[in-house]
Amino acid sequence: QSNAVIDNINVIARALRNLLLNEDKKFQENELSRIAESRKKIAELMDSLGAALTEPEGAALLKQVGDARAVYVKATEDFMARVRAGQMDEAKKMLFAEVRESQANYFKFTEALIEYKSKESQAEARHMADEADWDAKLQHFSNGRCAFGGLFAIALHEVFALVCHAMLHRNATA
Repeated sequence: QSNAVIDNINVIARALRNLLLNEDKKFQENELSRIAESRKKIAELMDSLGAALTEPEGAALLKQVGDARAVYVKATEDFMARVRAGQMDEAKKMLFAEVRESQANYFKFTEALIEYKSKESQAEARHMADEADWDAKLQHFSNGRCAFGGLFAIALHEVFALVCHAMLHRNATA
């Protein structure tokens, strides 16, 4: 999910750049729609991540991503307002200053969240592997106990048969 957030940040970045490269209003409206759609996807992904992160460290990282996102959205809104107003030189300056800086921060915190989720997943995988190993050992022990129990029952049966046979033989000779 965190990687999908980065993918959508990249879609937005390309669309913002494209707004400067092509001043055709129809083209720009299409790019603005792409930005809105990517923002919607990011919001959904962030909600999903919020529900999945239960540890305080994960929640704190998610908050940092959300805070960085708010700054980035504000910067891009200001940028798009300049583009809509035809202030392309001003928009270009913003793209290479406020937008770029806020995007770098957004990426930084999102990547930190990805790293946290990756470590969390690895720890969970190790835990599951350890449990599977323990289950295999218990199964092996259980199988051994069953085999031992079976051998013990056979031996007990043989001893009992020998004792009975000896008693019958002694009674018959007495």
